[in-house]
Amino acid sequence: MNNVAVRGGFKLTKGNARKLTVATFEKWLSVAEKHHLPTTRAINTFCAVVNDMSPLLAQLQVHDAQIMTREQAVKCELGDLYLASKETRKRMRELEGQL
Repeated sequence: MNNVAVRGGFKLTKGNARKLTVATFEKWLSVAEKHHLPTTRAINTFCAVVNDMSPLLAQLQVHDAQIMTREQAVKCELGDLYLASKETRKRMRELEGQL
């Protein structure tokens, strides 16, 4: 994580610390350490390093949201367009009936 942060030119921790230490990482993971939370940037960096987006799920679930892949987003957009075209066809039939 420290290497990613150095390459990206950002810090993972708050305050004066120059890099993430094992002690800080353990505090982030500890249920008892409620005042030591990782930053959003640190969570995103962790997800990138371990190549797993599931840690973001906890944040998203609070907002009743989920992670969507690019393929799922395309399918969702396709579904929206299909439903919109279906509604347009229905409206066109209604208007044709008025002629």
